[in-house]
Amino acid sequence: MARGLNALAVACHFGRTLCRDPMPAVRPRPRQSAPVFLTVPELAARWSATDRTLRRMVDSGDLPVTRIGRSVRYRLSDVLDYEAEHSNASL
Repeated sequence: MARGLNALAVACHFGRTLCRDPMPAVRPRPRQSAPVFLTVPELAARWSATDRTLRRMVDSGDLPVTRIGRSVRYRLSDVLDYEAEHSNASL
C-alpha cells in the first residue's frame, strides 16, 4: 500500500496519472419492481369465477392477458384496474 493513502484507497499508476480508486463507485440504478402476475387458477379463486369465464373475458377484450409461451398470466395491475372500474361500491 502506498504511503499517505487510507486503507480503502488503492494507489495505482497509469502512465502519469495517479488514481486512488481503480474502480470508481457507481450509483446503483433505482430498482424497478417487477410486474406481478396471477395464474388462471389464482385469479379464478380471487374472483370466485371459472376458467371459462376468465377466457370469455379475455376473448371479449374486457381483461388483458399476457402469454408467456403457452401459459396465460394476468398482470396484477390490470386485475386491480378492472376491479376498481367494476366495483359495486358507491362512495
